[in-house]
Amino acid sequence: MDLSGVLERVKELAGRVSNEESTKQHIILPILQALGWDIFNPDEVEPELSTNEGRPDYTLRLDGEAVAFLEAKSTKVPIFKGGRIDPSHARQLTRYCFDQGVELGILTNGLQWALLKAFEPGKSVDERVILAVDLIGQSTENAAERLRWLSKGKITNYRNIPPEYSRVLTQVPARTISASTLLRTRSAVTSSSQDHRFRTLYVSAREIPSLPASAIPVRELLGTDLKGYQPSGCS
Repeated sequence: MDLSGVLERVKELAGRVSNEESTKQHIILPILQALGWDIFNPDEVEPELSTNEGRPDYTLRLDGEAVAFLEAKSTKVPIFKGGRIDPSHARQLTRYCFDQGVELGILTNGLQWALLKAFEPGKSVDERVILAVDLIGQSTENAAERLRWLSKGKITNYRNIPPEYSRVLTQVPARTISASTLLRTRSAVTSSSQDHRFRTLYVSAREIPSLPASAIPVRELLGTDLKGYQPSGCS
């Protein structure tokens, strides 16, 4: 399965992954494998290397040399907050890197990925992020394009990563519309053919692992349109 196919599969699985070990086994390792890393060869993907600062989850190696440490979190633990990396998770990773002289660190919860430099004079952890990926906030194609920079064949060329890839793409949340508001709107349009304040309501939906409490089920939005008839393609 190619990288895009793996990412689609990961999105399907994410809601059923409940802890860090499951995240590593079912999400992170399959993505690394799709990126060309031999996850069954400790000379390429070594788990739990001992350092003076602790044990990073994985060490990525090329020709026996460590090129990056990877620190894994559960899918339930966000890597980015407000479009910026969470420094509380990144600092431990950079300590592993600094202790062992490893230039690159990868922080991920399987759905969000950040590649950062271990150290750069005058720059904070957030400013040292050189690649940011969010599988939920980006299309599969865009996420795959960015993640390919973590592949076995490209990771050492990180200096060529486009600068705009250092910021995670965030989606502006859609305005929440209550079910009662929709019912009132439909009723108003049905009772007055002269009321032109409302037009056809278009709804775009996608499945995500978790929803805020205020979210409205898609069935409540798509069951009937504003004129009272069943739209094509809806059930």
